Amino acid sequence: MKISAVSIMTALLTIASTTAFSAVTVEFGSTPNENGGSITGSVNNMTLDFGELTVTNSPSSELQNARIVVEPAAIVSKTGTLPGASMYAISPVTSTAGLKLYADVDSNGTEDLIMSGDLHIVDMITLGSGAHVSPSESLDVTNIALHNTQLMLVHWFSIPYELITFEYVGFADLTIDLSAIPHIFSTYIDNGTDLNNIEIVGTMTTEPSSVPEPAAIALFGLGFFVIRRKIRRA
Repeated sequence: MKISAVSIMTALLTIASTTAFSAVTVEFGSTPNENGGSITGSVNNMTLDFGELTVTNSPSSELQNARIVVEPAAIVSKTGTLPGASMYAISPVTSTAGLKLYADVDSNGTEDLIMSGDLHIVDMITLGSGAHVSPSESLDVTNIALHNTQLMLVHWFSIPYELITFEYVGFADLTIDLSAIPHIFSTYIDNGTDLNNIEIVGTMTTEPSSVPEPAAIALFGLGFFVIRRKIRRA
C-alpha cells in the first residue's frame, strides 16, 4: 500500500495540533575575561556598546557558549526622571539585523552566522548602579532568520529547536540588565563621562502561546524529510 506525502503531513499535523505549547528561553551574558559593555562619548551623544556576549544557558548544548552580537546604540537624550531613576531615549529605534548569533558549527576555529534578527530599542532605564532594557521598555527582535542551516544539519545532525522556534514565531522578547557597581549610570551619562566594564546579562524568549513543543517540531521536520525523499524518488 502506497502512502502519499499528503497523508503523512495530514497525520503529522493532527498529532502536532494536540501537542502542548511552551516558552523557549535562551540566556546570555558578558563573556568572562573579554570586553564588557561600555557607555562612551559626550553629553547627549553617548554610545551604548553591549560588549562580548555569549550564551550561558540554552536547552540545546550546541548553543552553549555561542556568541551573541547586539548592535551598539546611541543614548541621545534624557526623557524622564523619578527619584533615583532616569530614562533615556535610544537611537536608532530599529537596527536591521541588529542581533546576530554565531557558533563554530564545523569546529574549524571560525564562527558561523546561524541566526539574525532586526533589533528594536526605544529607551533605557537607569537606577543607581544598574540599568534595564526590557520588552516593557520596547526591546524586541523581529524578522528572525536562520543561516547556515545545511552546515548545522551536516555537523550537528539537526537544527537546535530553539532556533527553529524563534524563526517559526518570527519575533522574540529581549531583556538586558546592566550593572556597573559602584558607579551611578546617570552621573556618567549626564556628564558625558566614559563608563567601561559593564556587566550584562539577558534573555531572549518567545511568546509562550506561540511556540510548539520540541516533539511537534521534530514531527514537522520528519514530515518534510519524508516528503523531500518522495519528491526526489519521483
